[in-house]
Amino acid sequence: MRSQAFRQPISRPKVQLDIETHPLYWNPNRIGAIQAPAWFMDQVGGISKDLDVRRNAVTSKWEVWVRSPRFIHPICQGWRLLFIHHDTQGQVMPLDERLLGRLHYIDTQNSSAKAYFDRVVAEIARDKAAQVKARDQETMDMAIERGWDHSRIQVSMRGPSNGSKFSTYHA
Repeated sequence: MRSQAFRQPISRPKVQLDIETHPLYWNPNRIGAIQAPAWFMDQVGGISKDLDVRRNAVTSKWEVWVRSPRFIHPICQGWRLLFIHHDTQGQVMPLDERLLGRLHYIDTQNSSAKAYFDRVVAEIARDKAAQVKARDQETMDMAIERGWDHSRIQVSMRGPSNGSKFSTYHA
């Protein structure tokens, strides 16, 4: 006799989420989407004219958008969500140099592969120098902690010393 396979019907979510909860809803084409302050948009415009920063009204997080005419989606057309600005725990972060630094880091229009490689090599060299400096400092700390005993003249290998052999025999 063949055993019948266990069958579980596919469950549907009981709560229908509003369209406003979708991250793509608060795009630059949306009326009522809050744009970043003018002083910050001037700095973003210095990086690229195709970037825009809008606040998600539901989560209060800042979303960074890039103009992409070929991108077609039922909710937003012509704009692609680049990233949502939040910390590692998903908490809201303010508009500051960290967001601008991230934009500079991912900017592909104004940088080349060689510049990226040079930046990676510089970071490796910086980390290596910091590691060598920390190791040398640790070595010096250990030497000072022992009181420079290793540099004193030691005459006897056993028992108390009777003085320096150099001063006794070569005077």
